[in-house]
Amino acid sequence: MNILNVARRGLLALTAGAALCAAPVAFGTSVSLVATGFANGSEQFNVSVPTVVDPSAVPTGAFTGTLDGNPITFFCFELTQSFSFNTPASPYTYDDSIQTGGKFDTLSELFTEAFAGSTSSTLKSAAFQLAVWEILEETTPVSLSPGASQGTFYVTNDNGNTTTVAAANALITGLPSTGLYTIHLLHNDNSQDFVYGTLPLRQVPEPGPLALLAVAMVALLAVRRRTLAGRMN
Repeated sequence: MNILNVARRGLLALTAGAALCAAPVAFGTSVSLVATGFANGSEQFNVSVPTVVDPSAVPTGAFTGTLDGNPITFFCFELTQSFSFNTPASPYTYDDSIQTGGKFDTLSELFTEAFAGSTSSTLKSAAFQLAVWEILEETTPVSLSPGASQGTFYVTNDNGNTTTVAAANALITGLPSTGLYTIHLLHNDNSQDFVYGTLPLRQVPEPGPLALLAVAMVALLAVRRRTLAGRMN
């Protein structure tokens, strides 16, 4: 009977584990964002995009702050709205949702390629932000070098930061074929939207269900052998 109980428990645990794996995951939650400043300084660029009316130079670089109290590095998503650096006493409320497909998959490739070093210098930080804008604004990101032939989004004046533009273009042309990062969109109707990336939790082997199945099978075979032995006696 003990062996039969082990078998039954193993099968029940296996069923429960399968149900948990099949459970849907909900995305899109309200979060509290505090933007404390640039992660490593910024550089100035004038850019061309149809939705931007103000031709003044845009401070460009990664932002840092906290999301629900946790440290975060994030980047500007749109140039049509503004925001202010704030404090924990006056946080912004954003909707945090996971985005996939199209430009967001390309953005995942960019994060996979260069996010790890994106705040190691002001140049890399600004170049990464320029590449983010190029990916989000262009259907097929190619180049953001100065010139009207570069599509919807391009740099009209690099204000002496030519090397940064070249670095951003190098990021665009060097994208890997697969993106490992999950891309999050922070949306607020009244303030600038942002994006950030996270790496999925490291996948580890899950021997539990297989082990339970093996135990169940062994137990059932043992019960069957004992039953057959009892009949023969």
